[in-house]
Amino acid sequence: MVLRDHLRPGHRPTDRRLTSLGVGVIGASPHGSWAARSHIPAIAAVPGLHLAAVCTSRSNSAREAAEAYGVPAFTDPNDLAGHPEVDLVVVAVNVPTHVDLVGAAVRAGRPVYCEWPLGVTTAQAVTIADSTGDLPTAVGLQARSAPALRHAAALLAEGAIGDLESVSATAFSSRGAHRVADGKRYLFDAATGANLLTIEGGHLLDALFLLCGEPVELTGRALVRRPEVADDTGRALTVSAPDTVTVAAALPGGAPLTAHLAQGSTALHRTEIVLLGSDGALTIRTTAPGGIQMAPLELHLARGRIAAPEPVTIPAGMTSTTAAVDLPATAVNVAEALAGFAAVLHGRQHPASPPDFGHAVTRHRSLDLVAPPAG
Repeated sequence: MVLRDHLRPGHRPTDRRLTSLGVGVIGASPHGSWAARSHIPAIAAVPGLHLAAVCTSRSNSAREAAEAYGVPAFTDPNDLAGHPEVDLVVVAVNVPTHVDLVGAAVRAGRPVYCEWPLGVTTAQAVTIADSTGDLPTAVGLQARSAPALRHAAALLAEGAIGDLESVSATAFSSRGAHRVADGKRYLFDAATGANLLTIEGGHLLDALFLLCGEPVELTGRALVRRPEVADDTGRALTVSAPDTVTVAAALPGGAPLTAHLAQGSTALHRTEIVLLGSDGALTIRTTAPGGIQMAPLELHLARGRIAAPEPVTIPAGMTSTTAAVDLPATAVNVAEALAGFAAVLHGRQHPASPPDFGHAVTRHRSLDLVAPPAG
């Protein structure tokens, strides 16, 4: 495995890569893909990154992507990873293909950013993480790169609410409330590794543990309460993936944490975290539909036991220069994470740096404690 010289620690690049790294995005269909809604605009907003190539699974979508983005497009991920202008590979496709697509980046010696969940199972996530050797990696748990959450963590660390006494969180999704489009059926199939537990649950728990520290005890349940939903033709679609998740944890200082996630109602599609301390309280709420990893957030802080909660302004220094760009909400935290990863690849520290594949394995193991895998 050969890591490009200009990305080796301590190396001083002499060409354009001193200021800009070329990003190759796998899964970049211009028609509603996650990459089109997040990574593509995020890359454009991050100084030091530029889109260098894209890859889709079909020739027609590759042609459309080439026209839409003005860069070379491929259908073979190995061709993208090996392209001379690609310095960093982003994998933004369905979970079951991650192992093969990360492999393409590894074989080409490219650092890789892979969407969360890293693998369909923890065992597969371990395989993926082990395969990367000493290559720099990042996983798309971008909530921890959000300026609002990083500021909340700083407030807690400085004792803004005293000693943490309890934490509660709720997260609701409208998934399944409407007829399920053909392209979204996989979200109801446990075998794909992408569902309420792994996506919303993984992002929420990662955000909670950023704020409070890794738990010393963790348990929970993941249930299927609605065994059928309607597909886009109105026929019944059998559900095997959990639609209701409850979590109970003990935090390092002894405070209890509870979380409740559920899907299937348009009336409830918000996330809220309440942190109660010995001398105040902090609340974190999404202000639009979407999980904590993608929706805008607002903070309210009560300093003192009888104080009224007041809105918290996020310091300008918590946000990178991406704030000056009119980004869709889905791209804001991804841009922060990519800015952090670009800094790491240039040998610099960055407060929004995303976690690596080793951290992804840790979070997969957290989910196994909530819902132990079969067998």
